[in-house]
Amino acid sequence: MKKLLTILGSITLIGNASLFPVSCTNKASDKKINDNVPWELTTIKTIPTIAGIKAVLKEYDENINVDKFDVDVLLGMKSAVIRYLPNENNLDYLTKKINLEWTTNDLTKILTVTSLPYSLKDMRVYDENLVLASINLLNGTALTVKDVDVSVKPDEHSATIIAKEGRNFVGGVNIINENLTFDQLVKEPQLGTITINEKVYNDFKRSQVVKPIALAATVMEYVGDRNRAFAIYQKAFAMILLHAEFSCELFERNGTFSLTYNNNEIISPSSFKVNFKFIIGENKYYLNVNNEKVPSEFIPPVIKIEINYTLLPNDDFNFIRNKVISKTLGQEFINKYNDILDDEINIINSDYNAGIITLVPKAASRLFEISDKAARLMTNKTYYTVEAKFNVTSNS
Repeated sequence: MKKLLTILGSITLIGNASLFPVSCTNKASDKKINDNVPWELTTIKTIPTIAGIKAVLKEYDENINVDKFDVDVLLGMKSAVIRYLPNENNLDYLTKKINLEWTTNDLTKILTVTSLPYSLKDMRVYDENLVLASINLLNGTALTVKDVDVSVKPDEHSATIIAKEGRNFVGGVNIINENLTFDQLVKEPQLGTITINEKVYNDFKRSQVVKPIALAATVMEYVGDRNRAFAIYQKAFAMILLHAEFSCELFERNGTFSLTYNNNEIISPSSFKVNFKFIIGENKYYLNVNNEKVPSEFIPPVIKIEINYTLLPNDDFNFIRNKVISKTLGQEFINKYNDILDDEINIINSDYNAGIITLVPKAASRLFEISDKAARLMTNKTYYTVEAKFNVTSNS
């Protein structure tokens, strides 16, 4: 699943990613496209949610395959980033920032998923920031405390999100301690192209086990990446996977994965089904010098690189990331994939005093060969971190 860290760590990473400037392309004349990509659009009039934006794209041209678009609403919800992700080798990834003209600013119409089941195991701190981050993930929004007040009632396991007077929104919603259903979580059932480890594939085809846990773990990484609300209850889903009924079918280079859960903890009895294309074996990059393969080891490897540059206070994530990629894979790689790199690599630790930044490509990456740290033991893929050492200026 996407960013299988602790729940607070996941929410922090998701929030931080939205704070950095996004690389955007407003013209695609030099890019290869064979889909109906509405690149002439600069403004979309819609409810400011991911689902609302995709609905408008589909209405704009019925031939548009919205499954090939990844959408992020930016902080403040006045704009969004649309990524065109064709999953085809002969087509380019494209990114464009668009303006959003709201059809409503009423929170009761924007926040349609208001269930947030409470679990001491998964949500150690039921606080305002966690509630807002979770509701944003569930609704495909990017509300901030500048626009809304969040009030939590821990004893009742409930909360409210109310629009601040004089700001951009009106109204408010009650967040209740009520189970979710899979249709509220799996809003992107088309996963695109995924990578299955050769051993995992061969074991599945040879044994045809009733519950192929290794293959399920592989597919679920992509389910979690494409459906980001899974990050809220990642630990719970690890247990759900063990107790659920699921099946996977692979034929030629297409696959389906179905899961049914009949218990009543976090998730009410419900099911989902996803479809995907798959590639067997390794066909992606390693965030390592000259794309050198990083082996799968019990103790995750740490790739250490030195960069002859002194970090400045205004150096943002994109700048730091590009420094690391330039050192490992080169500027040509940046030029080719710059439009989606902001969503492919995370900073997991930073120590500016020591000049050390630790990065990791995300699990289920479209570019990098890597699995989640915990899931790697089942997916049989590698996990590693990259520790970049920058110059340090002496204060003496």
